[in-house]
Amino acid sequence: MTDMDLQRAERRRRVFTEQDPLRTRKQYENIADHAGCTKRDNLLIVREELAFNDEAMDWEPTEPDFDDNDDPDMCGEYCKDIFRNERRREQTWVLNTRLSDKKTKLRTSCVDWLTEVCFTWKLATDTLFVAVLYLEKALISLNYSLDDMQALSGTCLFLAAKMEEVQAIPIRDIVEIAPGTSVPIIKAYEKQILTALNYTMVTPHLMLFVRRFNSIAGADLETHNLSKYLATLVIRYQGHCTGLQSLLAAAVCFLARRIMDKTELEAWSTRMSAYSGYTLEEIKTAVYFVSHTLSKTNRKAELYSKNPDKLPTAYNVFDQRKFHHISSKPCMRQAFVDTYSLLNTITMEDC
Repeated sequence: MTDMDLQRAERRRRVFTEQDPLRTRKQYENIADHAGCTKRDNLLIVREELAFNDEAMDWEPTEPDFDDNDDPDMCGEYCKDIFRNERRREQTWVLNTRLSDKKTKLRTSCVDWLTEVCFTWKLATDTLFVAVLYLEKALISLNYSLDDMQALSGTCLFLAAKMEEVQAIPIRDIVEIAPGTSVPIIKAYEKQILTALNYTMVTPHLMLFVRRFNSIAGADLETHNLSKYLATLVIRYQGHCTGLQSLLAAAVCFLARRIMDKTELEAWSTRMSAYSGYTLEEIKTAVYFVSHTLSKTNRKAELYSKNPDKLPTAYNVFDQRKFHHISSKPCMRQAFVDTYSLLNTITMEDC
């Protein structure tokens, strides 16, 4: 199969999952079991309370790929080829160029803003992660002023929504939420970003691999929410693009399972190593990076407990009932989290 065929199959699998994730009785029973719900009448309540979109319920905690083979819309027979292709393509998205300190701070603010917009508008999680990758590429490729960074971020969100959402975001909605922008500015930046991307719009982003690895591990809903929280924290830092996205996803899934009282052997079994292609030793440095990010966020949460506006947007978003208040749970502050974070010097460049 060509790269284009695999990309079409991947998009078809994702779109049908998001549009109708509850299309079979078996899927409904798995979701009801996770949520403690046994009556079909409660299904809408479960969907509304447990996820801001359908992505929280789009995996089967069983042997991957096999359950989808009877459903042609899910392209189960192409799944392994899709991820083999994504692993090959992610090499081109490793970005080693560093921004200045001032630009790095503004970049973090822009990512927080993108996170807030995506969760407020109930966009797909993939939209956020794709927009951040577009932003990374734009920041190191384009000439821009610091005042234009929000317009640049809004344009990246506009492009990501075109790729990931069933219905794209109207350009005037972007202009309304991004002060100092206009339709001509967004269109001008759109052309520049497309040129910088060389029109390569389909990205092997972090959440794509996190969802895959959690499916292989048979993760429950709480562990999957924790993985999403860690992944959303990590993209706030430019270091997440200096290594392979699949390696970072493996570290995110390992740490999420480790936090949920799994031993190291249980958190990263031989089966996980076989499917992911990474051994426990190979992901350790990336685990330090993720754990250090989490430790810094936990320290901020303790320092600004009475002023949530100074906390990362991801912390406030995942401290909601529909995500089981996962960001503020006591298990997030276990001693081994600080042990994994080492000396505050770990970056993804060491991976």
